[in-house]
Amino acid sequence: LLYTSSPFSEYLSLDMREVPPGEPPSRPNPDNPVDGHPEISVANSGQEPGMLWVVGPIIAASLLSICFVLLFFIK
Repeated sequence: LLYTSSPFSEYLSLDMREVPPGEPPSRPNPDNPVDGHPEISVANSGQEPGMLWVVGPIIAASLLSICFVLLFFIK
């Protein structure tokens, strides 16, 4: 039993199940991509987003928040 200061500590336990018999499952090699799954492929154009797509939303959010602050003080 794991004792902590939590009110749920009586439900926590470090008991784990035994490892199932047999060989462990084989894992795919991340360095060797498999071409058999077209639904997983990622199209990478190699282009980064333009400066407008980075700075534009920041400026728009700033202007919108300034408008809300001004509207709050005017009313």
